[in-house]
Formats: sequence, structure tokens, C-alpha cells
Amino acid sequence: MKRVAAFDLGSNSFLCLVAEMREAQVFPIDDMVEIVQLGQGVDKTGELHIEALLRARSCLEKFKDRANQSGATEFQAVATSAVRDAQNIEKFVKILDELKIKLKVLSGAEEAEMSFVGATVGRDSLGIGLVDVGGGSTELYFNDHDGRSFSESLNIGGVRLLERHLINDPPSENEIDALRKDIQGNLLGIQNPEIDGLLAVGGTPTTLACVYQHIEFDETKVEGFFLEKDMISKMIETFVNLSVEQRKGIVGLDPKRAATLPVGAILLEEILNQFGFDGYEVTTKGVRHGLAKEMLCES
Repeated sequence: MKRVAAFDLGSNSFLCLVAEMREAQVFPIDDMVEIVQLGQGVDKTGELHIEALLRARSCLEKFKDRANQSGATEFQAVATSAVRDAQNIEKFVKILDELKIKLKVLSGAEEAEMSFVGATVGRDSLGIGLVDVGGGSTELYFNDHDGRSFSESLNIGGVRLLERHLINDPPSENEIDALRKDIQGNLLGIQNPEIDGLLAVGGTPTTLACVYQHIEFDETKVEGFFLEKDMISKMIETFVNLSVEQRKGIVGLDPKRAATLPVGAILLEEILNQFGFDGYEVTTKGVRHGLAKEMLCES
């Protein structure tokens, strides 16, 4: 039976899903995640930082070894915002070539669609919207009850907005105000979707679900969790009044997300404000599931 390794190389996190097809569904064999912060400094310099490239190689070597051990025979990666924007992309491509992992750099629209396909694996996708908050960009994908869809890729994400706005630790009120205005400006003009609800994809919503429940990551308690707007607002209030070091002690929060989580939470809150929804259904699925499905359906 064909078994594949699908790599989602984001601006903040790298993920890898080893999967096969069972009963016409993507069946996970192994699932890996590591915070790499590939997008470090890209918003300011336009280039991938040497330290980020070294972290990327180390992570990919570990993922590839583990995928091999899990029986994967095909290895394919997609890269997103940080790589899209980088002028020195050839340095990243060289790493993937040396590790014999195929690479495709997704456009924002392709990323949004692949995330939606992955997040809705095994469920009805009509009348659903998706918000995928990444490190460098945020993808929106809306699919109405008639199957008409449209997407938006916004060049704002947790790492990018953190580096752009939050200098003080904890951040000042003026910095938070500027951050919110930046997000609101990027959301202006996006049509209100004719959908029933929103799925939230990515490390920000899954971490918020853990923090609210005071648990370490447990897929059975995160998948399908309804993250209400009021929950997000209360957590934001806590986060912005703590230093990065203090946030590292919060149960359910990976210390590597301590700096970016308040930014991602504010981004999720502003999207709810824009479209008038009262929360998100959290899913642990995403781009890697969409890529795995594509790989497994190839003849």
C-alpha cells in the first residue's frame, strides 16, 4: 500500500504527515510538528536568515528519518509565505534537493485551497469557511452551500506582525492598537461570506484550545473544540499583560510560541469582529492533509 510523507513548511512551524489511503480516506500513520521560525526577519530583510535555514535543515533531517522509519516511500513538501517572499529562495531549495524532498512553493490562493481540502477531509465542506493563521500570512477560504468558493491570502501572520509592531515586553497599549489597525486594514473590503461557521487551522487556535482547557496537547480534546470569541478575548487580556518569559509558564503553551501567540489570538479575534461570527471550530488538520490526499490520489 502506498505510503507518503507530506511536509507543510510554514513561516513559523514545520509539519509532516505520514499517511496512506484506507477506505477512500487519508489515514494518518505519523504526524510531526516543530517550531522552526523560518520567517525570522523576512518581513524586514526580504531574505531567509542563516539561522532559520540551519533550523530548517535540522528539522527536515529529523522528519525525513522518522518518515523513513514509518515506511514512507514518497516525500513531498509545500512551502508558503516566508519562502514566497524570500529573495534567497535558492538556499532553501538546495536543502530540500540534498534531502531528496520534492518542493512546491504555493501561491496564497493555492495554500488557502489546500488547507481547506485538508481541514475538511472526511466531512461535508459546504457552508464552511476556513481561517488558517500562519507565521507570515493568513489564508481565508469560504465555500457556500452551492459550492461557490472564494479565498483571500493576507500578508499578515504571527511572526510578521510581531516583528512589525511589538517591541516592548510586555507590549504597550499603543503597540497593540497599531497591531489591530494593521489587521483591520488588511481585512477591509473582503466580502461577507454566506456560510454557517468557521474552522480555525494552525498552531494558534490549537494552542488557544489547550490553554483555555489547561491541558497539554491532546488531539481528542482539541479537534472539534469550539473556541468562543469571549474565550479568545480573555486569553488576549492575560497574554498582553505578561512578559514572554512569564507566558512560557502557561499550561498548554509551547514556550516557542510565547512571543507570537498574543498576535495570532488578536488576529483571530479581529477576523471574528469583521465577519460577525461568535467563534471557531478548531481542527488539527490542514495543508499537510490536503497535500497527502493529492499525493495518494495520484496514479
